[in-house]
Amino acid sequence: MSAANDDSLAAAIRWAWTGATPATDRFAGPHASAADVLEDIASGRRRIPLADARPWADPDLEAVIEEAMNLEPAERATAGALAAFGATRA
Repeated sequence: MSAANDDSLAAAIRWAWTGATPATDRFAGPHASAADVLEDIASGRRRIPLADARPWADPDLEAVIEEAMNLEPAERATAGALAAFGATRA
C-alpha cells in the first residue's frame, strides 16, 4: 500500500469514528478560498482536535489515529500498523 493510501485509510478511520472531516473545519466559499482550505489541510492549522470530535474516549484508538495522521510524513504509522491495531481489537 502506498503512503497516500495509508493517509487516506487513517483519515477514513478518523472520519468514521468521529463523523467530522479530519483535515479542516471549513470549506471553500465566500469566507475561504480553495487555496486557504488546501493550506489548512497541508499545515493542519484548522484540524479539529480529536478530543473535541470523538464520540467517547479511547486512548489507544486516538493514539494510533494521531500517529497515522502526523503532519510529518516520515513519522506516520503505516496501514500495516493500523491493521495490526485493528486485529488487537477484534
